[in-house]
Amino acid sequence: MFWLDHWRDDILLKDEFSRLFALESNKQISVQEKLVNGLLSSLRRNPRGGAESTQMEHLAQAMNSVVLRDEPDCWIWPLDATGCFSAASTRRYIEDQQDI
Repeated sequence: MFWLDHWRDDILLKDEFSRLFALESNKQISVQEKLVNGLLSSLRRNPRGGAESTQMEHLAQAMNSVVLRDEPDCWIWPLDATGCFSAASTRRYIEDQQDI
């Protein structure tokens, strides 16, 4: 979900751009739907200057680098070089932490 999932950074977009989230008519809109239809497409009204316009400018800049790929979403497991979860990689991580 565009506003409610951690898909871009550590902070949720609803928190980073709270004034725009307040204008959103579809709080559970998908990333694809929001980016394909446009950032303004599902807002109740256009931003009216001040903080709303500033947040829209920053959101538009942040979305410039987003590229949607035509492939299914996947989880990434950073504890293994393959990116795949395994009990062994979890065990190795825990053992490494105990050695510190």
